Amino acid sequence: MIVLAALTVRGHWIAPWLTGALGVGRIIWIAVEIVTLPETMLLTWVFLAIGFVLGFIALFWLRRMGQMRLW
Repeated sequence: MIVLAALTVRGHWIAPWLTGALGVGRIIWIAVEIVTLPETMLLTWVFLAIGFVLGFIALFWLRRMGQMRLW
């Protein structure tokens, strides 16, 4: 996360892509955890929400920078 913050401050082009990768990775990690473990805690749902927030931030950030074109 410190590397991501440093790249963001410098305005580096890879920072939004790293944000997206972290968000999607967290969503997959928590989804697998929910499926495989019988019990869930409050933090499981908090981490899942953080993953979705990171993913949406990255999506809008990439669209704003013009790096994410859907067509």
